[in-house]
Amino acid sequence: MSEGAAPVLREVSKARFDAFAGYARKPEVALLAREVAWFESRASEVFAALIVDRDREFSSIIFAADLEGRFRWVTQSDYFGAIPEAIEALDRLAAQILADVGAPRAGR
Repeated sequence: MSEGAAPVLREVSKARFDAFAGYARKPEVALLAREVAWFESRASEVFAALIVDRDREFSSIIFAADLEGRFRWVTQSDYFGAIPEAIEALDRLAAQILADVGAPRAGR
């Protein structure tokens, strides 16, 4: 997050993440990484899971709702050596995704 900017995402429980986007996980990710935190945007348009892989690198998997309201995997962040940097990058990426989420729906 840039200095003074409000975070786009807030941390949520695993149960809340699972209720909205848990079904959209790619099962093979569990073989390579472990989820350590879960996030959602203010209006619940974007959810994310912060993961740590076997090399102890952190990244995020991001999900957004499709036009039917079903959450889908959208992208994964880069890898980082520490949680704070990974969360900062996740928030920037989520802001970009949120800007794109409304575009196709405006004409609908």
